Amino acid sequence: LIQQAAYERVPKEVAFSYHFNIGLRILKNSVFKGQTDPISLVSFVALDQILAAKSVTVSEPALRVPLAALFLRAGRYSLGVAAFPSALSYFERGLSFMGDDGWELNFELSLRLHESACHACYLTALPDRVPTYVDEVISHTENFMDQVKCH
Repeated sequence: LIQQAAYERVPKEVAFSYHFNIGLRILKNSVFKGQTDPISLVSFVALDQILAAKSVTVSEPALRVPLAALFLRAGRYSLGVAAFPSALSYFERGLSFMGDDGWELNFELSLRLHESACHACYLTALPDRVPTYVDEVISHTENFMDQVKCH
């Protein structure tokens, strides 16, 4: 109760920054140090800390792409264990790290994140959100085979 009251007094942006830095430190000390299976309990703890850092963004591509890739893997794992809302959250956070230039930064990763988010929207009974992802894929791809998984 005291801990919760103290946490609520911390400004949101400061709390988001703390969550992000905690998650990033966990990742740097485990996943980014050559751990062979990046989707472990430690990874999920770290990624959930980063998820809690809602408005924190990253500008350097050297960090954006690995984080987005980890969120893709975590989302895929979550789909596999039927944790559909969590999967969608992971995919959406991964997309947020890719940013507006994500398609140019890493086309394949952006495509997989959009496809997976589309799939997770169906599985979480949120079909009204699907067109957002489909439109992105269609506007950034020319190959029909790249578009198929979103339809």
